[in-house]
Amino acid sequence: MRGFTLIELIVALAVLGSFLGLGIPAMHNLIERHDSQTAYFSLRRTLQQARIQAQDQLTDVTVCPMKVTACLADWSAPIHVFTDLNFNQTLDEDETLLFIAHIDTRFGYWQKTKAKQNYVRFNPLGHAFSSASTFLYCPYSDHDNLAKSIVISFQGRIRTGQYLSSRGTPYAQFSNMNCN
Repeated sequence: MRGFTLIELIVALAVLGSFLGLGIPAMHNLIERHDSQTAYFSLRRTLQQARIQAQDQLTDVTVCPMKVTACLADWSAPIHVFTDLNFNQTLDEDETLLFIAHIDTRFGYWQKTKAKQNYVRFNPLGHAFSSASTFLYCPYSDHDNLAKSIVISFQGRIRTGQYLSSRGTPYAQFSNMNCN
């Protein structure tokens, strides 16, 4: 019966260490890219569903991150979609909670223009007159190419925007928000 020599074992461990050294950062980048896309698609889908609910139910629908019953500015908190009949950004007893969305943001965070306005409201026509805004997802790492933006127009249309130009610099509309 023949075993490994010490030199063979050291060489095998060195080769294994090299593979792990190359593979772990690549796997982390893959996971970070996946989380960025998941966070983007989850928020976009939540906003689209809220707009559809406003149009279907012919009522104003508010979208906001919430703790207990009051809207917060932290868009990593669970996002509540509800009929806010008195426009106070609070889920009252006579108002209907339509659904809650949990958006996983382990590797980044959301910013919103009009940060003091911690909600988005769609009217029965699907418009977002008073709360048209832009969301920007920023990764915690320095990979700004993973940044994503969602733009809500006054008409309530939800579209994708780019954070970085082809030169790798942020577009002008992000002058009051950045991922640095």
